[in-house]
Amino acid sequence: YSKKEIVGKSVFDLNLWANIEDRGKYIKKIKENKSVSNYEIKIRTKSGEIRDSIISGEIIAIQDKPYLLTSGIDITERKRIEKELIESKQMLSHVLNTIPVRVFWKNLEGVYLGCDQLFASDAGRSNPEEVIGDTDYNMGWAEQAELYRSDDRLVIETGQPKINYEEPQTTPEGKTIWLRTSKIPLLN
Repeated sequence: YSKKEIVGKSVFDLNLWANIEDRGKYIKKIKENKSVSNYEIKIRTKSGEIRDSIISGEIIAIQDKPYLLTSGIDITERKRIEKELIESKQMLSHVLNTIPVRVFWKNLEGVYLGCDQLFASDAGRSNPEEVIGDTDYNMGWAEQAELYRSDDRLVIETGQPKINYEEPQTTPEGKTIWLRTSKIPLLN
């Protein structure tokens, strides 16, 4: 809309609220709290397109008469990107938890940033989130931590993968197993 098309018109004249019940909730919050911040709504544009928005508002007085001052930001693009990010994470998780290998990734300090379900199970954890933030020193295989860190440093320092080698690992139950491991540097 142009400024000329809006001035003197109500939200009802312009049919701005895609969901009129949201307007009722917004007004109720304003009356209860005198202001509202970051209230998420859907707005209808002049063309009829529905857009995601965040609005904030408060009651102000002009010549002792109350008015509602509202400002808004279009967040449609941000919501689209957030949705794509969630879908991408879900796809990565699905792929990682479908392949029959253990996968993990660490930062330069050797702190686990993520893993798949098989790796989490090997670590005695019920889900991958429980591994995040730990190091090899906190795992059942603490006695091999220096060996693993040595391999990590080699891969980090050279920037070259170390592929298909065997190494021991102590399970959470205290049993020693042998793993075929590959470590690859992830950049950026």
